[in-house]
Amino acid sequence: SVGPTGGIIALAGVDGIETDVRIDGEGRLVIKHDPIADDSPNLLLEEFLEWAPSSILLNLEIKDPRAVTPLVDMVNKHNDKQYLISSFHHRAAWKFNKKMPDIECGVIISCFPLFFTLLEQMIPATFSHIIWEYEMYDSHLASKLHKYEHFLYNVPHNDIRHNVDGIISDHV
Repeated sequence: SVGPTGGIIALAGVDGIETDVRIDGEGRLVIKHDPIADDSPNLLLEEFLEWAPSSILLNLEIKDPRAVTPLVDMVNKHNDKQYLISSFHHRAAWKFNKKMPDIECGVIISCFPLFFTLLEQMIPATFSHIIWEYEMYDSHLASKLHKYEHFLYNVPHNDIRHNVDGIISDHV
């Protein structure tokens, strides 16, 4: 359990928290991985940001492209935090980055690219991170994209055999 409604989380040894951001039926930013059901309780992103320590990286994954503008407002309001904004919706992360160029942004890669040049072209030059799905990570491609920090997600039982800059895991 995390944050203000879920009690205390042990943060020893944790460098950051990754969470998903959506918009609920009332237009509020909420933390939610799955699509929002009308009757499901949701943790407001603002409550989470008020709780989150400023000493750790907050990787906010945009799940709903409509969240970009309100997320810009929220990050401006809570500007004492360390952020990484990422998304499978690369255009949503790019739009955020255009509005807040000083905040680190990254793309999430969940398929193996057929051509290196296409992969390289789809990542905006202003982005700082590539977040790879564990099974799609290619150390050869990553070495060619050395200007970015490389994170892995869906890592089975913290398999850290790859030389990457970060691991996003449910297994702390």
